[in-house]
Amino acid sequence: MEDFFVMIRRIKMVLLGLVIIFLAVVVFQNQDFLVKQNNGMYINLGFKEIVIDETPMYVYFAVCFIIGFLCASYYTVGKHFQMRKQAKNYEEIIDNLNQELESKNKQAEEPEIKNDEIVEINAA
Repeated sequence: MEDFFVMIRRIKMVLLGLVIIFLAVVVFQNQDFLVKQNNGMYINLGFKEIVIDETPMYVYFAVCFIIGFLCASYYTVGKHFQMRKQAKNYEEIIDNLNQELESKNKQAEEPEIKNDEIVEINAA
């Protein structure tokens, strides 16, 4: 079974390498567009106008990537804390069940005395 996970890990590494090589080729072939082309931006929000001076295209791509990463992280962090809270609740339930089991085992081990007879309670 471990061989399967090792193989999957190697496949992931190969795919990651191919993606990095592909991105490097795309950036290298479009170097004129990304680095040398400058574009300004004019944004009219209705109540405010924003003018951005000429900036290289790679800055726009970097800003869009960062904004996308932050949006994705926001939703992931919420799920993370939700799962963490759920795991704590499950741990408390497990602890309570273990305590109940221990107390029932102790009761089963102690003989019960009725009418001067010793009767053992069988735990089922």
